Amino acid sequence: MVVVNALCWHTLLAYLFSRERVRAAYSRTRGVANRIASVTMGALGLTMLAASLREAFLLIYRARPGSTP
Repeated sequence: MVVVNALCWHTLLAYLFSRERVRAAYSRTRGVANRIASVTMGALGLTMLAASLREAFLLIYRARPGSTP
């Protein structure tokens, strides 16, 4: 199922980007699209970092003698 899904997706992308109009539209918006993708990935990374740090601090706090959960 995964292989079929990937094959369909890449075939669709190849078909779309073989069209001049789609390539021109992508060229015009590429900078904005890259910035949006960068901000999205950065926000995801920061969220994961914050969650990991929170869990690590909770584990350290619980491991201390005399601490209450």
